[in-house]
Amino acid sequence: MVIKNPDPADEWTETCLKGLVREKLVDEVYKAIYAGKVKAYDYYTDDPMPVKQVKEIEKQAESDGTEVAKVQFLEDWYLDPLTFNLYKKVHYIMLAYEILDEKGNVRSYKAAFYVPFGLESNE
Repeated sequence: MVIKNPDPADEWTETCLKGLVREKLVDEVYKAIYAGKVKAYDYYTDDPMPVKQVKEIEKQAESDGTEVAKVQFLEDWYLDPLTFNLYKKVHYIMLAYEILDEKGNVRSYKAAFYVPFGLESNE
């Protein structure tokens, strides 16, 4: 899910993101990691990441001028056909940074790490 519109002329994406405070969402994830409330995991290997490594990712992105611009959720969705209520359980949130081309335009995105929901930080 895009959380930072790479093209402000894209009215549909602007409408979809209305009300989202992207910086707060991202800051809360980082604060929880740094406070030891949750653990970050490498998206590609599923290995736990030390806080120092997460800080290096954040610092590198800031120096490159890139920002967290996408999130991905791993979810289970359940539809009750009798009541037509939809329920979902979120397992994790993954943050992804922009990859910029030589002109500063968004070329693609790179997964940084994911943070599970509902797990104790000491597991």
